[in-house]
Amino acid sequence: QRLMLKHNIDESVARAREGFTFRHLGRPSGRIEAAEHVLAGILSRHFFVDVIWVPAYVASEGRRGRVLEVCGTPANLEVAAYVHGFLLETALRLWCEHKCQHGIESNRERRRFMTGVMMGFDEKLKAGAAESRREGLVWVGDPELAAYLHQRYPRTTRGSGIGLQRNEAYEHGRQAGRQIVLHKPVGSHARRGRLLGPVG
Repeated sequence: QRLMLKHNIDESVARAREGFTFRHLGRPSGRIEAAEHVLAGILSRHFFVDVIWVPAYVASEGRRGRVLEVCGTPANLEVAAYVHGFLLETALRLWCEHKCQHGIESNRERRRFMTGVMMGFDEKLKAGAAESRREGLVWVGDPELAAYLHQRYPRTTRGSGIGLQRNEAYEHGRQAGRQIVLHKPVGSHARRGRLLGPVG
């Protein structure tokens, strides 16, 4: 995380030359789960992209829904896409492991557990960001990226809170999320995304 921060601070001029673009992550859905909202915040706070939920058609349901759009440089979008997929898959895997360990048969608490996972990982990244600030590495945002998003969507509104009810499943997920290590991707993401080492 510290290396990615230094990379983005040092290459602000190069980013301006590279330009910004956008990408949709995940599948359009009529219902956005709390874990996905937290994950969108993680990408925005820690991975040098701006995020917005935009209208989209949900073919499987035959109705309108929303999908997550991320804006940034091509390189940072590659990293954000990798992180998005990795965390969703990891949260689901951790839930399956939690069910086996505790003899849970239903998926009633899956949403709360996965939200806890995302919150725990976010807390881990925030701790890393605080350490970076103590070392003098401070990310103050990118006004040009904000202007790009505003140009695409001049009128945006803030959503309400996720209304999370914290219970035992949430806390188990939160503890599991704090233990996640985001490894450097391999394959196409590693070639194009320029992720600079482990995060967390």
